[in-house]
Amino acid sequence: MNWQRIWNDPVWSKIIAWVILSSFAFALDLIQENPLWGGISVFVVMLGGSLLVWSKWREPVVWNFESFLGMVGGGGDLRVISFQADGRNRSSKGLNNIQGHLVSNINNSNSEPLHFVIDGIPVLPSSTTGVPPGADFQIMIPLCDRAQGYEAYLKEHDFMQQWSEFHFVVELNGVRYKHTFSNHRVVGMIEKFRSVANPQSKPHVRIKP
Repeated sequence: MNWQRIWNDPVWSKIIAWVILSSFAFALDLIQENPLWGGISVFVVMLGGSLLVWSKWREPVVWNFESFLGMVGGGGDLRVISFQADGRNRSSKGLNNIQGHLVSNINNSNSEPLHFVIDGIPVLPSSTTGVPPGADFQIMIPLCDRAQGYEAYLKEHDFMQQWSEFHFVVELNGVRYKHTFSNHRVVGMIEKFRSVANPQSKPHVRIKP
């Protein structure tokens, strides 16, 4: 059973919190018989109340930044195209007002705006109907002019000059959230892609020339 997915569900997270709170009523009946239940009841109420407050004020989207850079390359030539992420609306409300961009920690410059990826095509949020409750979606933020082709993609050196550290700023229904990407995290993402794009040669048997 995936408890993390259940808790991120817009309905189940509230059910869990309400179950904790409702158990307080049952505990009250036992307090007179055992004073220990008084302390337990206070703890239960505080825990249930905290979970309800957190479920209300937490970010409505749970993000997956496992592969947050869109890259291409091979033979040592690595180029960066975009920032990318998967999201899931875990709230009970639709997200109709969505905006986002990257801010460089190197020179404080802003990227182009956030796009949804629908059937492989980048689309501005204003051209969509928004994200329904419980819906999964993909986003990307262009870091170059993709229409100009491979030569316009950012070379690794050029990318690192501006985006070696940055934060992702996203506004969801008027509330702003920020996710920071350190230099260590960015370098790790690039090295992970490099190891896949340029695998080391394994020992093998060759025919004599």
